[in-house]
Amino acid sequence: MLANQPSPLPAGLAQHERNDGVSLQPGSESQGCPTPLDWQQVVAAFREEREICRVQTSAGPIDAVTFGSGPPLFLLNGFLGSHELFALLAWVLRDEHSMVLLDWPTGDDRSQPISAQARLSQLALQLVEVADELGHPQWTIHATSFGCLVALQTMLDVPDRVKWASLQGAFVSQRLSLAEKGLLFAAKWSKKKVKEVQLARLIQQQNNRLWFPPFDVSRWDFYAQQAGETPVRDYAKLASIAGSVDLSQRLPQIKTSLLLVSCEGDGQRSNTAQREISERLSNSRIESLDHCGAIPHITHPHRLAKLLRQFRDLGLNCPEVPRED
Repeated sequence: MLANQPSPLPAGLAQHERNDGVSLQPGSESQGCPTPLDWQQVVAAFREEREICRVQTSAGPIDAVTFGSGPPLFLLNGFLGSHELFALLAWVLRDEHSMVLLDWPTGDDRSQPISAQARLSQLALQLVEVADELGHPQWTIHATSFGCLVALQTMLDVPDRVKWASLQGAFVSQRLSLAEKGLLFAAKWSKKKVKEVQLARLIQQQNNRLWFPPFDVSRWDFYAQQAGETPVRDYAKLASIAGSVDLSQRLPQIKTSLLLVSCEGDGQRSNTAQREISERLSNSRIESLDHCGAIPHITHPHRLAKLLRQFRDLGLNCPEVPRED
């Protein structure tokens, strides 16, 4: 629920703050609740207006989707679904940013297996080469879940090119049990889609459906369809990368200003991971986005867009950190 009065901007860099949908700029007035999005019309318009180009990178081809106009903003998807899950957020920001959306190429790595860290580095390199192809010397990033790993790796590899980043559900490593590793190994050979696995559907409903707007029940169907079309083997490959890499030792090398978006519904493990990142990076801050669940770019894109604007327009709200030569 939106507050009735604007919130003042806290002095200095706040490590843990709340965001209830009201501008943090001093003297600003509450804009009230924006008109709800008709997701069917928005997605249809997004599909019609987007441009898709295939970029040949050193790690193989990747399709880059561009949408909107303004400074470049990469939107990096998570474990499930396609770039279309960002359609609602992209629509809200279409007059403020030229957005670049990617679908993670999983390929067939069984003939030439490489380490999880090498694969993550490849994905980050592909992002950089897409930016080069599009003529973007610098850009910003908003990422969710798995996309956060790629964003962090990119900031480590090309620190001077990422102006700032917003990470929702960020982590630097995920510890998997032997049983989980065994399941993921078997899942890499599956020919099913996520929608064909009843347990996966039930978990998605339990974790996410509660947070969808009650006035727009069909929006859940959009997410469920997108997530459900993900091949199980593709999910398993990304999850295996997340469960094998560990960026914690290199985390202090990141000097990019970071906004960590903590959502109600993220879960204890996710919240702990974000706090650990924040505690180790003085150039970061955490903002809470309540009543949105773990996928706010679908459930409440207006509120997420407002939070991104606040971080962008207030000079990143993080002090400049000198870079080491």
